[in-house]
Amino acid sequence: MESISISESAVTVRKVTREEGTAFSKAMDDAGLPPDQADLVDIFIHGDPLYGAFVNGKMVGGMTFGKCQPSLKDCTTIHAMIVDPESRGTGVGKELLKFAEKNAKTTWLMTNPHTDEAESFYLKNGYEKDEEFDENDTNVVLKKLK
Repeated sequence: MESISISESAVTVRKVTREEGTAFSKAMDDAGLPPDQADLVDIFIHGDPLYGAFVNGKMVGGMTFGKCQPSLKDCTTIHAMIVDPESRGTGVGKELLKFAEKNAKTTWLMTNPHTDEAESFYLKNGYEKDEEFDENDTNVVLKKLK
């Protein structure tokens, strides 16, 4: 896969409609991603809004995030994030993270322990493993403090 370079200013992140999210999830499914990675719409339907990353009008990434539990102030939890395989390594994921983190002092997320690429991406972007919450092999819990 040839990597393309995208200027961070070329990435626009905004809330998307259910229809846009459905089309993106279908495209990711068609790209061969496992359903648990491709279907952001399922999470979107259950509450938190879906945000998309667009380059030249095409949605190339998506994420859902929301506030942590009420007792934690200035905290965001990223529920799911996916970037089109052809756009990985171009700054799209980084822009999605910055969008989710902009009003939070702490950002939490969980990732599958069997997806080294995702864990490596988050660690490179300032996240740390939180061993206190990593009680089993089903998820790797990561957090980022400002």
